[in-house]
Amino acid sequence: FRSLQPLGLNGATVALNFSEALSVSTATNIANYTAGLRQSITNATISSNGRTVFLGLAGEPAPDIKVAFTSLADLAGNTASGTTAVLNFTGADIGAPIQTGSAALLELAGFETLAGGSDVGGTADSFHFLYLEASGDFDIRVRVESLDNTDPWAKAGLLVRESLASDSRHYANLVTPAAGRNVNFIQYRLETGVEAELPNELWRPCNYPNNWLRLQRLGNALTTYVSLDGTTWEPVHSLPTGENAYPAMVYVGLATSSHSDTARTRAIYRDISAGLSADVPSLQITGTDLSVTISWPNSFPGFVPQISDNLVDPSWTDITSGINTNESTYSVTIEATETQGFYRLRK
Repeated sequence: FRSLQPLGLNGATVALNFSEALSVSTATNIANYTAGLRQSITNATISSNGRTVFLGLAGEPAPDIKVAFTSLADLAGNTASGTTAVLNFTGADIGAPIQTGSAALLELAGFETLAGGSDVGGTADSFHFLYLEASGDFDIRVRVESLDNTDPWAKAGLLVRESLASDSRHYANLVTPAAGRNVNFIQYRLETGVEAELPNELWRPCNYPNNWLRLQRLGNALTTYVSLDGTTWEPVHSLPTGENAYPAMVYVGLATSSHSDTARTRAIYRDISAGLSADVPSLQITGTDLSVTISWPNSFPGFVPQISDNLVDPSWTDITSGINTNESTYSVTIEATETQGFYRLRK
């Protein structure tokens, strides 16, 4: 089994996600986890499906969280150890909505968000934002499983913005409730404080529970995509910002608005992954007596596994065959009969 994308919330809770159900005794033993020098693990609980472990953290808040795990076992007795970088989201209300928002981690790389807010749109926004600080290129993906119909124009999805001010520039890939407008659309505010635009020629029907959305920045260009399965992506719109480029550091994440001052909507987000230019994927290593599998998140495209027979005077060689991919990871399996060596990822 392997580790999937781990998520964090406000530096206080982490959800480690795995491809197989774990044994309760190994998953809930806090001695099997460490979170660096500045933080400690206070508790460990397991989800009902056995595939997600929720960890409580204490200590000095850290913007970048890495969790090491060891001696975890699945129900077949296979064990795994590794270190993984956590996508640590911060939750905040933007634009002082009357109904305040909140969020909770879910199993399978997800969040439940309860949000008020009059709208993401107009000349200023009012919504709940789960965000990452991203410098340089990024690529974030999510499946919006559901969105309650507090208003036909309640909104949920991916958004990047220049600042946390309510009238900031933004670019978004959003959906409305199935029982509401039931549309997926692209929205952007080109200048601070101007009216947001959502061109109706880019509207398309929603596909609950499989609203797969993606938002990417490469250089100065922002691009949105949609997918039916999270594997094959269709580009929808690109916003070349040219001389009016967004700053290097931006805020990107999950935006939710009830489009109401009297009610909160509920959005369920699943299968969240993100590659940030400053990030380096962690290798996950699992094995049996017959083989070892090395895997890393597929939100880090362009990385190539390499092998060297030593680390004193290494000669690294690309591994170009036998690389597998699925909805969440790249992996390569090395049989026990193959040449032993040292492995790394290189871009």
